[in-house]
Amino acid sequence: MACKRCEGKGRIFYLDQGGAPLSAKCPVCNGSGRVKVQSKVITRIEPFVPGEDDTELMTM
Repeated sequence: MACKRCEGKGRIFYLDQGGAPLSAKCPVCNGSGRVKVQSKVITRIEPFVPGEDDTELMTM
């Protein structure tokens, strides 16, 4: 996936105090322009206990 910080370029561009353009290696992707995205989903299944778990107000 393309790095959002550098837009896949691997370098970030900015102006110094005098207004001169500068560039540096992107600290997020380490200059590659790409990042690895990982996610983990945990699904818990628990028994439904009538009288205990149905105490929430039903609004429609």
